Amino acid sequence: MISTNKKGVEMSLQTVVVALLVLLVLAIIIFMLFGGTKQFTKGTDCENKGYECVASANDCTNGYVGPWNCDNDRKCCVPVGK
Repeated sequence: MISTNKKGVEMSLQTVVVALLVLLVLAIIIFMLFGGTKQFTKGTDCENKGYECVASANDCTNGYVGPWNCDNDRKCCVPVGK
């Protein structure tokens, strides 16, 4: 007579799922510790895109004023070619 006890199979599947979740959480923690979130906490929208905030549109001599936000009523200067 063959026993149909599946408890061992279910337990190992549960162990695999838990192990995968632990690895996912560990990967997220490592990503955050090594500066992977810098792009999310960098500053204004303009600076996040790699552009420069200038005091006025006249100060943007080598580019054009973009639509992205800067602090203190400053303008986002986007260099030509970007």
